[in-house]
Amino acid sequence: MTAGNWIHSGTMDYKPSKREKKHRMLARKAAEKGIVLLKNQGILPLSPSLPVALLGRGGEKTVKGGTGSGDVNNRENISIFRALEEAGVTIISTDWIRDYHNRYENARLTWKEKVLENAKKVENPFDAYAENPFVMPEGRRISDKDFQGAKAVIYVISRISGEGKDRRREKGDYYLSQNEEGDLLYLHEKQVPVILILNSGGPVELTDILEKAENIQAVLYISQLGQEGGYAVADILLGKAVPEGKLTSTWARRYEDYPSARTFGYLNGDLEKDEYKEGIYIGYRYFDTFSVRPLFPFGYGLSYTSFSIGFRGLEIGEKNIELTVSVKNTGECYSGREVVQVYITAPQNGEGKEYKRLAGFAKTGLLQPGQEQEIKIRIEQKELASFREESHQWSIDKGSYGLWIGNSGASLILAAKITVSETRVIENTHRVCPKQRDFSDLQPSAASGDEMDLWKEEKSDVVPSYRFMPMKEEKKIYVAPPDQDHPVEDLLPLLYGNITWGASNLGSAGTRVPGSAGETTRALEEKYGLPSMIMADGPAG
Repeated sequence: MTAGNWIHSGTMDYKPSKREKKHRMLARKAAEKGIVLLKNQGILPLSPSLPVALLGRGGEKTVKGGTGSGDVNNRENISIFRALEEAGVTIISTDWIRDYHNRYENARLTWKEKVLENAKKVENPFDAYAENPFVMPEGRRISDKDFQGAKAVIYVISRISGEGKDRRREKGDYYLSQNEEGDLLYLHEKQVPVILILNSGGPVELTDILEKAENIQAVLYISQLGQEGGYAVADILLGKAVPEGKLTSTWARRYEDYPSARTFGYLNGDLEKDEYKEGIYIGYRYFDTFSVRPLFPFGYGLSYTSFSIGFRGLEIGEKNIELTVSVKNTGECYSGREVVQVYITAPQNGEGKEYKRLAGFAKTGLLQPGQEQEIKIRIEQKELASFREESHQWSIDKGSYGLWIGNSGASLILAAKITVSETRVIENTHRVCPKQRDFSDLQPSAASGDEMDLWKEEKSDVVPSYRFMPMKEEKKIYVAPPDQDHPVEDLLPLLYGNITWGASNLGSAGTRVPGSAGETTRALEEKYGLPSMIMADGPAG
C-alpha cells in the first residue's frame, strides 16, 4: 500500500501474508530450541498413540509472553491443548479443560470490569490497568475421572509475570499453589506417570515436590514461547524435535539460597531502592564460590540423546585464546545438538574473584548418532581479567588459570592450564555510575579463596599447560565528522524530535499512530524526504 511516495509495511488485508507465514515457522523453530529438558526418566518422547490427560492452568491457557510492553497483539496463540489435538493425541481430560476455560473467562471478565471501573477514578486510564495485574485462577481439584484411562498425565504450571507484575514469594507464584501441590501428590498416590511442564518467566520452586512425588518422570521448562509455543511443546513431547535448550540462570533448591533473598523487591519493606550487595557474585558465580548446591545449575539442559566432549588443542593469539573441542553424539536413536561451554578459574590473588566464569560457548550442528564434530571457541583476553574498583582498571593477574569444558556449569572437565607471568593492566576506564550509598559488597572468606585454588594441586599436573602474555587494549572512540552540508537548524530536529512539554511519550502522545512509544519528527519530510520514524512499545510492533 502506498501513500504519496511512501511505501508502508502495514496492510488492511486480514489474510495472512507470505511474510507472516514465514515468520510463524521461524517463531516455532525458535521456540523449540528454547525449551529446556530438566528431567527425563525415559518417559519422553511420547508415542502419539498414547492416551494422556492434560491438566493444570497452562494446558489450554498457555501463557505466551510477559505483561505490559512484553505483550503483543498477534493473530492467535497456539495452546498446548490445541497443538496436541492437531497432532492426533487422544486427550481424555476434556471435561477438566472445559471447566477451566470457563473459570478463566469469568476471571478475565471480572478483571476487565474492575479495571474499567477503576479507570474512572484516575487521571491516566493506564494506571488502572497497571495497578491491577491479571492473575490466572486456580482450576478445580482433579479427580480419578480426569485421568482415568490415561497412560500419562501432562501437568502444566503457568505463571503470569512481566512489566508491572513482579514475581512474589508466595504460594501460587514462586511456590506451588495448594491445589497444584495437592494434585501432584494425588497423582503420586495413584502412581500415574507425570510430565511436569513449567510455563513461566522464571523458576518455580520444585525441590520438595520432586522429592515427594517420584512419579514425576519428566520436567520441561518452556518459559514463555510466543504464539507458536503450543506447537513447539507438542513437537518436543512427541519427539518431532529434540530438546537443546540450556538454563540461563541457576535454580536454587530453596529461595533462601539466593544471596539477595531477604532484600529483593518488596521483601525488605523498601520499594524505593535496592542495594545490590552481591557484587560480582551473582547467579552461578555465587553458588560456585560459596559452595551452595543448586537444584539445576546454570547452563543445564538434557537431550533425548547423549554426547561426549573432548579437548583437542589450544592456540594462543595476541589478545585471545582459541580452543578446539570435539563433540560426538554417543546415542543410538536421536539426532541432536549440544552446547559446549568454556569456563575459566582465575588465581585467587589481587581482587576477589569468583570460582569460575563463563568465558565462551558454541553449539554444534545437528549430529546424527555416532557423528562427531570439531568446533572452535575463541576466548578474548578480557575474559581472564578482573576489574579493580579503586583504579577503574581491567587487569589480568599473574598466576595459573584453569580452562574447563562441559555442557553445564556443574558438568565440567579441566582441559588446560594457562600461566600468566606478570600482572598487566589491559584497559583503563572512567567512572560513570559511582555508588550513591556506602555499603559493603559480599565477599568470600579467606578460607574459601584457598579452597578455590586447590584445583591446581589436584588436577593441573595432568593437563597441557600454556603461557599467555596479555596485551594492553587501546579503545578507539568514533567521533563523527562535522556535517558541513546542512545548516544547524535542519539538524536540530534529528537530535530532539518533536518536543512536547510535560507529556508522556506513550499512548495518546503519538501524533501519527496512537499507542506508539515515541516518534522522531516530520520537520525534514518536505525538504529532505526523511519521514518520521514511529517506534513501538517493547516488542509490540
